[in-house]
This record gives sequence, structure tokens and C-alpha cells, in this order.
Amino acid sequence: MIYGFCISKILLINYGGQGDYPSGIICFFWLKYVSLTITRRKKPIQYNNRSSTDEMKTIEQIPELVRALCRTVAELQRLFPERPFTPDGHLVGSLGEVIAAHDYNLRLLPPSTEGYDALTADGRRVEIKITQGTRVALRNSPDHLLVLKLRADGTAEEVYNGPGGEPWSQSGRMQKNGQRPISLSKLKGLMKTVCEENKIKKTLEQDAPPDRR
Repeated sequence: MIYGFCISKILLINYGGQGDYPSGIICFFWLKYVSLTITRRKKPIQYNNRSSTDEMKTIEQIPELVRALCRTVAELQRLFPERPFTPDGHLVGSLGEVIAAHDYNLRLLPPSTEGYDALTADGRRVEIKITQGTRVALRNSPDHLLVLKLRADGTAEEVYNGPGGEPWSQSGRMQKNGQRPISLSKLKGLMKTVCEENKIKKTLEQDAPPDRR
């Protein structure tokens, strides 16, 4: 909400003298809607319950909402090249979680649940990490680690999908913030050693008939 308000204020200030107030107002309410859709998660989100039509409609909106947000960021960067608009912090973390929930049929847990972010349909605890950079950081050894790289178009590349023990043992020295960094290149190397049964299947793979997987 604060993020959307700040951006809309920038647009209003810069376009106010040009009589283009509606553009700033529309941007404000659009970003407010995206922010509420992504971050309002007081209760665990049941993404693996396919019986609810409303839930399915919400899930199906996730890819387009993320792409729309990325398009807005790109347009803001074009209009104001002297200002950075790169999504980071809580925003990019929440984006990673909802993308993972959509793509891997995960049930998200309340924010800051210690040790993991989501559960699979068979009960595996999953730590989700997403970045636009070259590394991520871990606080502990997760049961299962899912690492994604956010592309500029709002889609995500799978970097690592497997047990968290080996990435934890291969991570760097503990930093002052209590986290150990590991590069995406190292995670890609470790991914080659993960057998298929230890990976979380993507939603389309879960739904496909056995002879088409």
C-alpha cells in the first residue's frame, strides 16, 4: 500500500503540471489492488483445494498480475530513468511465494513462519527463495528448497528444486544478518544431482495423466 502510494505521488507530482492527474490516480488504485491481492494473507492460502471456483479464479490471476506489475515497473523506469524501481525486499519475496504457489500447487503459510513458507499436497515443508540477482541467502537448512529467478516479464526460472541439506552445506560463511549466501550458479550445479522423485512437480505435471508426464 505504501509502495503504491509513493509511486502514485511521484506520478501526480510529475504529471500534475501537465493536467494528467487521472494517470496518477489510476496507477494508485491499480497498485493498491495488486498489493492487497498479493500480501493480504492473514490465514494460510489453500492453493491445493481445486474444488472452489473462486479460489481457482484467484490463482489464475497471479501470472497476469505479476506481469502487469513488471510492466508498470518498466514504464516507471522509462519515465524516470534517474530513479530505481526494482522490486525488492518484502515485495519480491511475496511475488516469489505467490508464483511458487501457482506454479507448484503449494499451500502458503502466514508470513515469517519459522523455517518454511509453504506446504506441498503431501505435507513437505518448503522454503521459497526468489531473486533478480545472482544469489540468495539461507537462515537454516530447509526440508525442501525452491529457488526461482524472477525475469523481467514476470515469469520465473526454476534454479533449484530439491532437499535443502546440500545447498545449506554448500552455502558461504554466516553473515551478520544471520544468513548464509549461495550463488545461483552453485545451486544450478547442485540441481543436476537432484533425482526426479525429490523434486516438487509443477502444477501442469501434477494434473497430467501418468503416460504424459
